[in-house]
Amino acid sequence: MSQIKSIIFDLDGTLIDTEAVAESAIRDAFGKWGIEIEEQDASYVTGRKWEAAFDLLFSKYPIPKSREEAAAEVIAMYRRNLDRELIVVKDAKAAIERLSRDFNLAIVSGSPRRDIEWSMRKLGVHPLFKFYLGAEDYLNSKPDPECYRAALAKFGLKPNEALVFEDSTAGIRSATAAGIAVVAITSTNYFEQDHSRALEKIEDYTEVDSEWIRRFEKKHLAG
Repeated sequence: MSQIKSIIFDLDGTLIDTEAVAESAIRDAFGKWGIEIEEQDASYVTGRKWEAAFDLLFSKYPIPKSREEAAAEVIAMYRRNLDRELIVVKDAKAAIERLSRDFNLAIVSGSPRRDIEWSMRKLGVHPLFKFYLGAEDYLNSKPDPECYRAALAKFGLKPNEALVFEDSTAGIRSATAAGIAVVAITSTNYFEQDHSRALEKIEDYTEVDSEWIRRFEKKHLAG
């Protein structure tokens, strides 16, 4: 019997392809304010809470409005763009359906819980998850391990009883710091995220099912 009991997914860049959409919303908003930002700053949101990205951006660049107004404008632009087309990582929906037969599933994301729920309802897989942890459910943004430790506690699991799918440097560091093995999704890696701490790197979910998880466990976690 598999020791892995639960699969935990990040959301943005892991199940849905939103990292480039977020980066574009930041660039467009700052461009509208007449501010050109550096590439690494525009992509800093990858794997992090919006609040963490805004802490960097609004302290480094002189925005022409209050933090609250600027943040609302960026997020509204992001949601409008996302609502036009929700791009799903290849076979993510099918993998969720397959894995839910044998494992408890959860999502741990830096996005607000409302955005997680909206996207999973749009995919038609909302009932397959035991819970979501969004930005409002933990204090410290990834790469801090708080969010993944909270997920383990909510499941009542030890770190070796869970497996995480992630796409970002911050997310991978967060999960591994919590002691959880990580699989990295590579097809959404637009900003040269460091996947070196992941035990496996896969382009998408084409081959991911319960047997794949058991082979992963035997290869990396046995003994």
